[in-house]
Amino acid sequence: MADMRLTFVRQIERRSSDGRLMGLFRCSCGAETEVAIGRVKSGTTKSCGCLRREIPPNTLKHGRHGSPEYSSWTSMKRRCLDASHKDFARYGAKGITVHPEWISSFQAFFAHIGERPPGTTLDRIDGKRGYEPGNVRWATPKVQAHNRASLVLVKTDGGIVPVIEYAKALGISGGAALMRLRRGKLEGATYA
Repeated sequence: MADMRLTFVRQIERRSSDGRLMGLFRCSCGAETEVAIGRVKSGTTKSCGCLRREIPPNTLKHGRHGSPEYSSWTSMKRRCLDASHKDFARYGAKGITVHPEWISSFQAFFAHIGERPPGTTLDRIDGKRGYEPGNVRWATPKVQAHNRASLVLVKTDGGIVPVIEYAKALGISGGAALMRLRRGKLEGATYA
């Protein structure tokens, strides 16, 4: 493959946020990087990032304008950087940042996260950190709901679960379960 600079070193235990096998690769510039093995095999990822830095920024055409990934990229930037955006108070004003390279480069963002699977949106794995490598993934609304700071967990005989899931198992609404939990009367469960 033209411009391929990565050499496989070894497979690593951790998987990518979308479940892909990860590998440690050595770049021809000397840097090591962890990348989804399939992204290197397909030629989507060709270097540790050094190749991208060598190409003049205005010569790249990604052809993804209007794609779901591009829309997520622009929305991410707006809610973190544009004080007039309706969600800025919940993101940028609270210190949620965007990785500097991703601000000006959709290609860098896309190279890290890849194509958006149907039914998913952009999610931060650790809600206290910004949009940065290793902290973003495509996730379903259910996964994202379990990742919120407001998520209430309960301890049951079956382990620790979100109160909403426990409520479904009991056949009651989430609101009723929360009310019972606050009163100490949620059968078989306590605050985790």
